[in-house]
Amino acid sequence: TTNVIWSATDQSGNIATASQEITVEVPPGSPCFSTSMILGDCGGEGSIGLGDAIIILGFLFQNAATPPCLDACDLNQNGFVTLGDAVTVLGCLFSTCAVDVSNTCAPDPSPQGLSCEVSPCP
Repeated sequence: TTNVIWSATDQSGNIATASQEITVEVPPGSPCFSTSMILGDCGGEGSIGLGDAIIILGFLFQNAATPPCLDACDLNQNGFVTLGDAVTVLGCLFSTCAVDVSNTCAPDPSPQGLSCEVSPCP
């Protein structure tokens, strides 16, 4: 709940103000407003896999749809999904992982405003 105040000025310079209290209710468990995610799980299927790297690459280079959890695709949490994020997914799967990826639900480590419409997390 927040109180919004706005004002308007007419051509004569008269100012009028008004305020309104606004409440937005989000149903518990709503996937559009998930507060946690699995970092690297771009597809929202519950674990990190080769498909997540493919989702990132398709999004970046093949004009594919926006990943269901764009925020989870941003492995370095810089606010952008880049080729480096796809390489990081592959590194986590086949070599040394440069980020803390645990295949468990955790709060977004660095909220950047990226969407996460599908997440297996509460």
